[in-house]
Amino acid sequence: MNVAYRRELDHNYLVLEQEEYQESYQVRMLLKNKVPGFLECRMSCLDKNASLYYEITSRQSLRLVLERKRLTQTELLKLLEGICQAVCSCGEYLLDVEHILLTPDYIYLDPDEWEPFFCFFPFEKQEMGGALLELAEYLLDRLDRQDSGAVTLGYEFYRLAGEENPSLKKFLETWKEEGGNI
Repeated sequence: MNVAYRRELDHNYLVLEQEEYQESYQVRMLLKNKVPGFLECRMSCLDKNASLYYEITSRQSLRLVLERKRLTQTELLKLLEGICQAVCSCGEYLLDVEHILLTPDYIYLDPDEWEPFFCFFPFEKQEMGGALLELAEYLLDRLDRQDSGAVTLGYEFYRLAGEENPSLKKFLETWKEEGGNI
């Protein structure tokens, strides 16, 4: 996978390129629908290579945002809920969750609302449990240590991500039922 950024008039794009492109159901589903929780996408093909253009206008990558600030409980909760939404959307649109890129460089935020958007890249798989654990480790170092709720939630998410077959949805439901304490 090659990564580039492109600016066209009033739009900014994250461009992920794939060599030896082959048409698939998941590609068509991604291109024909606006899937909740995911960046809108269009595709360009040249020979056997495909470039997916993800609309990132007015959004910033999670990595860039967390270079300048620390993560609060509310923001972490919104991020985790966004991951849940993306996974649920995959189920509704029959997309494979292992194609969600959970690397901070490919998670984009509306900085005002802290609404996360994810990249669905149908040409590369990553094991969901391992990707969640890597994300949890990354987030631990960026928590607002003055916000005890953020620290507790961050470490509980890390614990969950280390489990076999973690259920983020169940985790979030329990977190909210217990008033932020698991």
